[in-house]
Amino acid sequence: MHCGLRIALVSAFLTAPCFAQTGTVTFYSSAPSVKDQPAGALPSLRPFNGWVFDGQQKLARVRDGRFVTFRLATGQHSFTARLDPDQPGTERVLVSIRDGKHYCLHLYSKVTLDNALLFVSLDSRIQPVPCRDAARKAGKLKPLETRRIDPAVLGELDSPAAFPGVLRTTEP
Repeated sequence: MHCGLRIALVSAFLTAPCFAQTGTVTFYSSAPSVKDQPAGALPSLRPFNGWVFDGQQKLARVRDGRFVTFRLATGQHSFTARLDPDQPGTERVLVSIRDGKHYCLHLYSKVTLDNALLFVSLDSRIQPVPCRDAARKAGKLKPLETRRIDPAVLGELDSPAAFPGVLRTTEP
């Protein structure tokens, strides 16, 4: 009897489906705030409105005051943010995703004014933030609309109704 039970358990283990290991990544862009900017001044940091990429794969078109969460496979990921949807950005943030961990990435735009040429440039940026801090700062943000997610990655979307709280397994 014990031998039959062992064979059944081993057989069940060998035929059980292998579940992919994933981590959770939340991207967010703050809502614009008048109180954060001096009157009449050009803001140097602005909420992000543009595309987020994982390597060459477009993930979503993020807009200010919104967040989006994905379940992504473990391993090394290279994230970029860009206004142009045709190709990834050049400034990469590398994240080594581990199973069951949660990562938060703040998206913003940096405005630079060249007074000599009267030229304004807008650079997209991604900054890893401890999820505890992100949840405090972004707690009232709304989820990104599904129509803004690239259809190729809809299966990886993890769509909570509120900004994810701090998980026990949170990573910065």
